[in-house]
Amino acid sequence: MRVMNEDDVWARLYHVPDPEIPEVNIVELGMVSDVRVTQHTVQITLRPPFAACPLLEWFRRRIAEALFPAPVWIQYRLTDWWAAESISEVTRQKLMASGIYAPRYNEGMTVHCPFCESALVDCTHPVGHAPCRALYYCHACHRPFEVWKLS
Repeated sequence: MRVMNEDDVWARLYHVPDPEIPEVNIVELGMVSDVRVTQHTVQITLRPPFAACPLLEWFRRRIAEALFPAPVWIQYRLTDWWAAESISEVTRQKLMASGIYAPRYNEGMTVHCPFCESALVDCTHPVGHAPCRALYYCHACHRPFEVWKLS
């Protein structure tokens, strides 16, 4: 007898928020790359932003809590890192409303302010409140913001 079906797993994973940006979840961010349900376990493959991400244990615990009582096996995909390009357009809009800009690869290194969309910005610190983000300042609206680094 299966512990739960894949649709149930995905629905529950939508309730696992990003620990630093609770307005978005790990599915919306594109961190979950695979879900498999066997007769006795749920297998999740996550794409962390980098190997030394300090939140890997946090993700493991929250996913296990969300899928309880099913036994969960989590694999971290270390050959295909998570990148900002995995974020959907809807999620990008949520991030921008939170003051975080998530660049796209096709934009190159052009960064725009998430508040006023100006490109008159400067990087003020290469490491923001999380190692995967940098701090920027907008000269047009005079507001600081964070930028998700491209992996």
